[in-house]
Amino acid sequence: MNDRLLRAKSVDLVYFLSTHGHRPVRETESSAYFLSPFRNETNPSFSVSKVRNKWTDWGPRDHGDVIDLAEKIYGCTKMEAIDHLLGGTGTPQYHVEVDVDKRKKNIEILETRPEVTNETLVNYMEKVRKIPIKVVNEYCHEALFQFPATAWKKYYGVAIANDVGGTILKNSWFKGTTSPAGITTVKSAESSECNLYEGFIDYLSHVTLNGEPEEQTIILNSVSFVPMIVDTLRGYDRVNIYMDADEAGDEQCGYLAANEIPINDCRGVFDGFSDYNEYLQATL
Repeated sequence: MNDRLLRAKSVDLVYFLSTHGHRPVRETESSAYFLSPFRNETNPSFSVSKVRNKWTDWGPRDHGDVIDLAEKIYGCTKMEAIDHLLGGTGTPQYHVEVDVDKRKKNIEILETRPEVTNETLVNYMEKVRKIPIKVVNEYCHEALFQFPATAWKKYYGVAIANDVGGTILKNSWFKGTTSPAGITTVKSAESSECNLYEGFIDYLSHVTLNGEPEEQTIILNSVSFVPMIVDTLRGYDRVNIYMDADEAGDEQCGYLAANEIPINDCRGVFDGFSDYNEYLQATL
């Protein structure tokens, strides 16, 4: 059983989806993006990590490995899913790990603390970013992390979780994420509007100046996730945009508008500055 389980887990997800007629809409070195196998849509909201051989369905925020996906597709038990994965005609195609930047791929969190107390991080957030540590600690925590390639060095970072089990890390010299990467949803009361921020520093800057927004909030953590959440954003009467005032932000605003998302470009709030935090620093 253990051998069958390991072999089933190693079946390549992109290959498995292709056997059911699902082809990537878009691919990068480390990811593939699909129209969801579970609903009709025009924008890809289902992604596969080629590095980890794991999938994420951004609609219901569901994720798992190839066995989990087989269970959902076939509507069967785990044992039956393994039989499906290994018992088809021909030899399954097994996953081969993609060679990407190992420093980014192998961030390892060694320890977490519920609040940011490291003096260097506190000074960075309060004196450089101008965000009170009280605000930081409402949404973030502290993490001690390392890169296995330089395991003798340990680093502290301000950390915030995403919706699919990964962690975004930030300090004065580094910004990165553990796998899996994804968006962060800040829960709030039921709202017909949604605020969209590019990074958590921008969101904390907004909170510093205005208090917590009443609207539902999504922190992208990367503009590459915009196509993944188009269907989610269609559920709101208005989407308030606070992404960076740069070419990438302009492109994503155009993309959302072209997909009939009712956007409200709020970047005029920090007119003359590249992002919300740059405006905050100049204001306080």
